[in-house]
Amino acid sequence: MSRRKNSIPQYRLHKSSGQAVCYVGRKEVYLGKFDSPESRQKYAELIANLNRPVEDAPKAAALVSVNEVALFFATHKAGLLKYLNRDGSASAEQDCYKGVLKILRELFGESPAVEFGPLALRICRDAMVERAWARSHINKQCQRLRRVFKFAAGWEIIPGSIVQNLKTVEPLMPGDSQARET
Repeated sequence: MSRRKNSIPQYRLHKSSGQAVCYVGRKEVYLGKFDSPESRQKYAELIANLNRPVEDAPKAAALVSVNEVALFFATHKAGLLKYLNRDGSASAEQDCYKGVLKILRELFGESPAVEFGPLALRICRDAMVERAWARSHINKQCQRLRRVFKFAAGWEIIPGSIVQNLKTVEPLMPGDSQARET
């Protein structure tokens, strides 16, 4: 019989640092000096936030802007920073992501991320056509844009339904637009 996981994280001592710590999922959260009133207060706030109603999650997601999604992807080591050459320099893939993030931020930077849908992706795609990018490159850039939002949904910054909606936008086919062919 497997052991049942405790739903409330325990207040513990991190021996090497002398700080109070609790583990939420697999992430450790440091609370300050062990057994201090401040660390106990932070622990109480953490537990209160974990037990908040599920209805608050969409409200919090509505406050996240497209700029914040792009920044989170660009600064996270599992996001844009994983595309590095062996010597630590930026790879060509990282440059491609920077190009598509620039368009995204220019067009929809301040708007809420939950409002970014298939029509917004089509507007970004039209902006790429106006920049005279090749059709095949535009299709790859749209895939990269979907990956940015998929990454944010994986970290529960935005709802996963946004990613599902973005998948409904079909790629450009030859003759569909004024995009040049390679």
